[in-house]
Amino acid sequence: MSGPTTQFGEHTGGASTPQHGAERVGPFFAIIFLGLAVPALTRSVLRQNENVFLLGARARADADFLPGDVFLHATAPVRALSEWFAAPWVLWLPLVVAALCLRLVIYAAFAGGLVSVVRQLRLNPWLVAAIVVVMVRFPSFLAGEWMVGGVEAKAMAYPAV
Repeated sequence: MSGPTTQFGEHTGGASTPQHGAERVGPFFAIIFLGLAVPALTRSVLRQNENVFLLGARARADADFLPGDVFLHATAPVRALSEWFAAPWVLWLPLVVAALCLRLVIYAAFAGGLVSVVRQLRLNPWLVAAIVVVMVRFPSFLAGEWMVGGVEAKAMAYPAV
């Protein structure tokens, strides 16, 4: 087949319909997801604030869970939505398994959000992939805080942005 092609090698259908590669981002999504998931799943589980967040989610969902622990049962209202989302995972799964599963869900949402941004702004998907590699490799380059890491309220909020 002759004629113009996208950067992914797909035929554009003719010279009058230029494509920017942002319409077909399935491989891009897979690369971003794997780029986020593989390094993050190999990091320690239940470190930093992840253990506190997951225990807080469990305490929010189950009033009988460590009933005398004032800290866990006085969780911040700003984390209520993310704790509500995490609650079924920590009620039915061990914390380590719940953390790994929730990380995968968060990374899929983050990758999906990036795909949406790439499509809407017609960005070069490979440039965005390179930026994600930097974010994963140097997680606290942005204001001293990580964006892609463990399960925590802010990790769930970033894909929503």
